[in-house]
Amino acid sequence: MLGTETVTVAGDLRRDSDGKVVSAGGVPVDIDGCLVTPLSSAEAIERGRESSNSLVRVQLPITAGITKDSVLIVRGLRYTIDGDSLAFIADDDPELSGYDLVGYRRKG
Repeated sequence: MLGTETVTVAGDLRRDSDGKVVSAGGVPVDIDGCLVTPLSSAEAIERGRESSNSLVRVQLPITAGITKDSVLIVRGLRYTIDGDSLAFIADDDPELSGYDLVGYRRKG
């Protein structure tokens, strides 16, 4: 177990005629045992993002279905995964295996 928070991987999403993100079917999946750390605006700039972007680092246990196109719902807000979503495998302690992702959302 990495942490104590629950993060939801959203089901299939699409944009409606107004440009808002809405559900297009699929079943959201709750993932327990996650560790969530907000990143500062300075860290956002270091990653090539604008300081107005909101970033979180999310560490999740090994779970099927996480891709760079997945949308994470963290503390009630939607975040897009920044970069690839490759899993880390810890041979000596399998409970420490998982994903180490950065999610971002734009303000405005």
